[in-house]
Amino acid sequence: MSNKRANKYKRLIKNILLLFTGNFVSKVLSFLMVPFYTSILTTSDYGVSDLITTTVLLVLPFFSLLMDEAVMRFTLDEGSEKKQVFTIAFLVSGIGFGIALVFSPIVLLFKTIRPYYAFIVFYYVVSWIYNVIVSYVRGLDKLSLTTIAGLIHTFLYLSFNILFLAVIKIGVYGYLLAMNLSNLGGILFLVISCKLYKNFISIKEIDWKLAKEMIRYSLPMIPNYISWWFNNCSDRYMVSFFCGTAVTGIYSVAYKIPTILSSMTSIFSSAWKISSVEKFGSEESIDFYNKTYRFYSGILMIGGAGLILLTKFLASFLFAKEFFLAWKITPFLILAYIISALAQFIESIFNASKKTKTLFFASTSGAAVNIILNLILIPQFGGIGAAVATVIGYLVIWIVDMVNTRKLFYMELNLKRLVPGCILLIIEIYAILQNCMFGWCVGVICVICVCILNGNTFLQSIRMLKKRVKVMRG
Repeated sequence: MSNKRANKYKRLIKNILLLFTGNFVSKVLSFLMVPFYTSILTTSDYGVSDLITTTVLLVLPFFSLLMDEAVMRFTLDEGSEKKQVFTIAFLVSGIGFGIALVFSPIVLLFKTIRPYYAFIVFYYVVSWIYNVIVSYVRGLDKLSLTTIAGLIHTFLYLSFNILFLAVIKIGVYGYLLAMNLSNLGGILFLVISCKLYKNFISIKEIDWKLAKEMIRYSLPMIPNYISWWFNNCSDRYMVSFFCGTAVTGIYSVAYKIPTILSSMTSIFSSAWKISSVEKFGSEESIDFYNKTYRFYSGILMIGGAGLILLTKFLASFLFAKEFFLAWKITPFLILAYIISALAQFIESIFNASKKTKTLFFASTSGAAVNIILNLILIPQFGGIGAAVATVIGYLVIWIVDMVNTRKLFYMELNLKRLVPGCILLIIEIYAILQNCMFGWCVGVICVICVCILNGNTFLQSIRMLKKRVKVMRG
């Protein structure tokens, strides 16, 4: 095994461990706060706060032009002028904020979120600044500092939530203020520790050719991002429209258990974005992609199957009585997260190759299917209908991405293992929703079958990683 190939795995493993230290701890602490939120906020309050954060996530890429994606990708390029990239990202995002501010009074037209106008604007500002700064620091390969920033962000977020919700008792205002102040704390830490104020250059010195290249890279990603947003978030607006904000609150809480899985996938995804760029297109990188995908998909299937089985048990002590019905929605969302993670891995190929235009068709197709199914299923089945629509929307994206990736290189998609695995997960979901002893027994059998199906690949990957570690030590 060559030292170069070993270094690829070494860097990926190192980055995953660094991100795991910060992100996983943050996610676990946030996850453990769910009983606190559901006991203090009403289902309606939770629904409103979730609609606000979801709305900001929708408008952010439009006006920031997803400069956080561009800043990391171009900072990772060997020989890139880092200060140029950083300044351009801030300039473009800053102009976008000015335009967003002009349109922001539209928020005042909606009674539900009108009282929180100032908090929404503040949340937009700290979100785009935090995203750009974190992406830039990751591009500089200073993941240890972003890990510390993540821990500071989480500590402040939890502390402020306890203060504002339990002590001062200002409800949704406190929840939103906690988000804003925690983002601000993370920003200040990275600005001071990395001396980012020294990374700006004069506007006269800006390389406008590079600026155009960065915009050309990120621009096609906006419709892709919005389409992913429709798959992930638009159902909450439709649930609110058809069923009310109380049901939206229950539906939003149903997402909390899948965050156990999503926290792991986001950690891997953040590390993978860095490693996937290295020598893209070479035989060595293709082999790296295939082996990593095989290992990653196996972990997703096994982890997802186990989490689905434990859904009701976790909900019994995480969700307050008003929210407990959310457990019936959660298994579908876990399956959606698995399929979403598989699709996003494949999409990383197009990001690494800078061929981001290819992503648009897949995500738009999935969003269109998701919206149509939401309109059909939500009026009849409520939150479960929305969750099923989300699963099918992500499935469409995954299928289209698999077809498109063949245009770049041959990738081993492992469908002989993944398709039966998805079928077993669907059977498991149906079984546990019966909420009887026979159903739970069928669920256990499904988990065992998923483990057997993926066990060999999983063990092979572990052995492969052990060999890499030996090479690194040698």
